[in-house]
Amino acid sequence: MASYPSSLEPKRKAIALHCEMAGVVNGESEIISICAIDFFTGEVLINSLVKPHEPIIDWRTNIHGIRPATLAIAASQGQILYGWEAARQELLKHINTETALVGQSLQQDLKRLRVSHEKIFDTAILTAEAVFGTGTPFGRRWSLQSICADLLKLRIRQGSNTHDALEDAMAVREVALWCICYPDKLKQWAKRARQKHMAEKAKRAERRRNKRRNVYHSAPVLDDEDEDCGYYHDYGDDEDDEILRWEDVIEWEMWPKSPPSSD
Repeated sequence: MASYPSSLEPKRKAIALHCEMAGVVNGESEIISICAIDFFTGEVLINSLVKPHEPIIDWRTNIHGIRPATLAIAASQGQILYGWEAARQELLKHINTETALVGQSLQQDLKRLRVSHEKIFDTAILTAEAVFGTGTPFGRRWSLQSICADLLKLRIRQGSNTHDALEDAMAVREVALWCICYPDKLKQWAKRARQKHMAEKAKRAERRRNKRRNVYHSAPVLDDEDEDCGYYHDYGDDEDDEILRWEDVIEWEMWPKSPPSSD
């Protein structure tokens, strides 16, 4: 992990950070674009494409719109960073251990930058904690697009519906500022979101129960002589017999605080 170079140059108090990724060998991801803006002023500090050292296997163009030609053109114009090391070095020009990093599911961005940082303001975690409380498993996490629509009545990614690092960094900044400035409104939203989540969870459970009932009623009818052959057995409607979902089995306490982005 990176250490922070000593410098007399003043660093920023807080920065909003967002990165986009592409898939490389062994199922790994590397940064393909990075954006950092001053949290207080909105000044754009970094907004650059990044060319990974490893060959890109999965471009994920459908997510961020970046294609091979996009990197090739940027490289020909000298407007690209080469590898995560260069991207990290650019970031370290603006931050130190006292800088607060603001983002949505920041863990993945910092992991790909090989940066360990303590002062984190993660909007994905903040909103989930507002809904479910601290110290308890999160029933779900909200995407940046959903949070912007719910809290700010702001629609991002219009038109192409693809991610843009600059737009997302700006959006994260707006969400964080809103949460800081309007804690009471955040609580009100969290209450509604929790009620909606519980209602949807109950509906899913009811659908699973109905599905099991349909399986039971559509099962072949056995002759009396075959009743004990073990061909079919109804285990009743016990909730423990439900089809498990990811949130039913994952140990959120053991999961890093910023899981992969669902945006």
